[in-house]
Amino acid sequence: MESESQASITKRRTRALRQFGAEFVLAGAFVAAVLWGHETVDHNSPAYLRGIAILLPVFVLTLWWFFYSAHIKGLEEFKQTVATRSIAIACAATLWVTTAWGLVTIYTDAQALPLVMVAPLASLIYMIIRAIFALRYR
Repeated sequence: MESESQASITKRRTRALRQFGAEFVLAGAFVAAVLWGHETVDHNSPAYLRGIAILLPVFVLTLWWFFYSAHIKGLEEFKQTVATRSIAIACAATLWVTTAWGLVTIYTDAQALPLVMVAPLASLIYMIIRAIFALRYR
């Protein structure tokens, strides 16, 4: 097996850092949009402002989804398989966490999971699983 050249290592690490940075920015934009709506808009606000508070996080979430799709589409076949497995496992783990949290709220005084945070939770779980797979397949 050939060893990887220093230039190739640098390029791979730069690409991974860019990917992480973009995911971090999109996650931050989503949370910021949700918090902005929560802090500035209420039921008595004008309809256009409530519409913006709803559509802005949905728009950022859609950008996030397209970003993930484009990233995965640009990977070589083996890495696409790993990414797809990571997404499947992340979805299953997110379902498990949200269901367990829901059961806890039924039988205890714990607060309900804010449903708006399920997407960032799934993304976080996906990033963790992807990191584990990256270490495993090195």
